[in-house]
Amino acid sequence: MAGTADSDLPILVQFKDLAAYLRCHGFEIKQSFPTTYFIAMNHAKKEYSEFIKAGGKQSRAVLVLLEPRAVYESQYKSKNLQKYSLVLRPGNPTYGNSQQKFIGWPYESNPNPLNPSNEDKSILSNIHENVANQLFDFATWNRRSDFLVMINSNKVSAVSEENYSLRRYFAKGIDKEFLSVYGDLWSGSFLKKVKHRIEVFFFSLINGSLPNFRNIYGSLHMKYPTSKGTIPDKNTVLRNSKFSIVIENDPSYISEKLFDSMINGSIPIYHGPIVPDVIIPKETYLALPEHPYQLLPILEALTELDVALLLSNIRDFVSSSDFISVWSKERVFADIGQEVVRHFGVVNE
Repeated sequence: MAGTADSDLPILVQFKDLAAYLRCHGFEIKQSFPTTYFIAMNHAKKEYSEFIKAGGKQSRAVLVLLEPRAVYESQYKSKNLQKYSLVLRPGNPTYGNSQQKFIGWPYESNPNPLNPSNEDKSILSNIHENVANQLFDFATWNRRSDFLVMINSNKVSAVSEENYSLRRYFAKGIDKEFLSVYGDLWSGSFLKKVKHRIEVFFFSLINGSLPNFRNIYGSLHMKYPTSKGTIPDKNTVLRNSKFSIVIENDPSYISEKLFDSMINGSIPIYHGPIVPDVIIPKETYLALPEHPYQLLPILEALTELDVALLLSNIRDFVSSSDFISVWSKERVFADIGQEVVRHFGVVNE
């Protein structure tokens, strides 16, 4: 097992649930070669080459696409996808056919997006606590101190298929009286912003993609009065926020951002891929309008009944067995493991 996930934690620590599932089905997990099979959590160019040089075959290689195009565009190129006999796309609502079911995003409640930990916290216990604290009741929701928040770092992408620029558009286009933006790179050190752009530029080049210079620039000199800096615990902010703008990194997948808002009773204003109602009920979020000036009139027009119904729908959805079975990290990695075991079983026939 190898990978290029966005964390300093070792691969086997980041994906211990998947490793545990595979061990239960007779696999020995290794990070050295030769190996019989190869599983990449995002395309691992160097490790894949070592696998092939040590006698590995394309038919015994599996790719799990966790990073979107906006972050790791080159892994979606045909020449890289063709290196693997099975490609899985967690969180992609267009994924799934007669042989492969939809696999959700491996959701876990992590308080600090800039400093992810490996400490497991039960999603169910978090949800039950929030229900007990009446976070989904209108009266409690109406006492929240923040009207509208957005929690994202102000990142840039090397490709045009990204939503980072849309986040900047809304962060700049709504008055600070109504919107609070939390996250890194919105304000603070200019050099840190430049460093981020240089890293994105060279990551793209090293992995075989020509960077889009306009996207890399990413309104570098723009000022954002709505910025409130970084936060130690996003859950605390969301529990105090009536609404939250949730914009996915790109249009290809659903990640943890939407569920962070839902579980904390902050009504999401969502922009991402088109989501089938059977995956996430459309009555649990509001759609982000095209322009910032359109958003406040939409929110101000909501009646108490509208809000109460949204909160009730959100509570029912995140409290359901369907939510846990599709989106919890443990269940998702079990689903990925099941697909891997099934595939390798077919390969060996």
